[in-house]
Amino acid sequence: MKNIMLIINPVSGQKRIQPKLFDIVNELCKAGHNVTVHTTTHSGHATELSQFAALAGYDTIICCGGDGTLNETLTGLCLSKCNETVKLGYIPCGSTNDFADTLGLDTEPVKEIQNIIKENLTTLDVGCFNNKRYFSYIASF
Repeated sequence: MKNIMLIINPVSGQKRIQPKLFDIVNELCKAGHNVTVHTTTHSGHATELSQFAALAGYDTIICCGGDGTLNETLTGLCLSKCNETVKLGYIPCGSTNDFADTLGLDTEPVKEIQNIIKENLTTLDVGCFNNKRYFSYIASF
């Protein structure tokens, strides 16, 4: 059994995730995991939540949102310095989902949560600017 924090941006992608939330949590619970759900309320909130989750000993952090929510969640995980022990899952539900397209992630939330449960893992490099700004796939000036 794993302790999972589910971070949800409820307004991402024109609120696409909202009708699927119960199904996502249900899939995680059926797989025997303890799930804590948090919704973001302001810019930078996913960073705060993921940093807290990593330092509090959660095994996995799953974010539901777009590329910005993913970036914030990744930043919090990296700032915690737990990024080699805590797994990060991503359910793409933004407007564009560039990162998800690049990795071939499923944009159907229930199918993607099933992939996360199966631990279909990919190792990724992470870049950093000035020891505080992290990025996973794109950086621009």
